[in-house]
Amino acid sequence: MNYYNLISIMPKSVAYDADAQAFITATGISGTNASAINQLVLNLKAANIWSKMKALYPIIGGTATSHKFNLKDSRDLDAAFRLVFIGGVTHSSNGFSGNGTNGFANTFLNPNTLFPSGFASIGVYNRVSGTNSGFFIGTQVGSINHLGIRPQFITNIRHWNRGSTSVQTNHTVVNEMGFSANSRTSNTLLTSIDNTGTLKTNTTAISIAYSGFIIPLLANNSSGAYSGYSNAQLSFAYISDALTSSELTSLKSINETYQTTLGRQV
Repeated sequence: MNYYNLISIMPKSVAYDADAQAFITATGISGTNASAINQLVLNLKAANIWSKMKALYPIIGGTATSHKFNLKDSRDLDAAFRLVFIGGVTHSSNGFSGNGTNGFANTFLNPNTLFPSGFASIGVYNRVSGTNSGFFIGTQVGSINHLGIRPQFITNIRHWNRGSTSVQTNHTVVNEMGFSANSRTSNTLLTSIDNTGTLKTNTTAISIAYSGFIIPLLANNSSGAYSGYSNAQLSFAYISDALTSSELTSLKSINETYQTTLGRQV
């Protein structure tokens, strides 16, 4: 067999998107996991959503080490919004889970600093039915400047994305499993989406200002005091610039494709 024949039968390396490759290298994932991340990045870029992401947690690889990285910035730094897990958080190939008592993930992201205009979007993918009333994600100052998502009484998911006025949307769902997100694109439009793809809006006119306290996953940060711990299992989470209703719908679809590839869609 000559040199050229040998080259022709050697396996060809896979060329991944550069942003996906940085994350793959940081986490050490491979195979289906790596392919799923690459396709996730490609789909987000095709939908013109990628550039709006600030923190994007695909929560893949099954360990605290692989789960901590931000797909948008794969450096292992607070400034890159990589996660640090505190208290009772457990990890598996399906995601990471809180204990409902003291477990949460610190994002190091201050929404007041990152979104001074007051227009942002947050969302998660939860795999546990019958979660307690703890927060999927949340931060506030006292009872105002609230940015968060919280399941209420099992079949209701409440969204806050507001300043000093109490403005929210509520979704009645079969359970809290699946994709849930909200976005504020203006002072008069809060949009949220639930696991069925139903969109809801609140058009109350308000002045937006987000909390100046770090926003965690699996808990709520109220003026620096953590509470509202959740026993949810998250397999995806993000914090981004404001997304339109059509972008929220697209992101839900993209995320479900990603979860299906990994065999963990609910």
